[in-house]
Amino acid sequence: MENKITAVRYIPETRELEVSFSSGDRLGCPVDALEMLTGTGSAFVQAPRPSDEQLCNVRVWAGGYAVDFPDIQQNFDLDELMALLPIERQIERSMHSGSARLPRFRGLGSQCNNDISCES
Repeated sequence: MENKITAVRYIPETRELEVSFSSGDRLGCPVDALEMLTGTGSAFVQAPRPSDEQLCNVRVWAGGYAVDFPDIQQNFDLDELMALLPIERQIERSMHSGSARLPRFRGLGSQCNNDISCES
């Protein structure tokens, strides 16, 4: 069975993206570690740091192979998200050729506990 992204949500208090997979595993990604670029017509430059409000609008994209932030026109595929894992987890994943167990996400509260809420 192929492992796909089944759900995604942004957690404002830690600026992390929680990605859930069909295997039942979850991955926590620091949003500020993702390379966000914008086109200037002749080159790509670093995009401005997005607000919590912009990041709360996130969805599963490309049939479960990516996540998309439509408000800031940024999307990240599974390889880009997995690149944020520590190097030893990347090695373990490549050794198992796609059947790696992803790390369980730690440090989650049950919901957003500040003025910015991503819960619907």
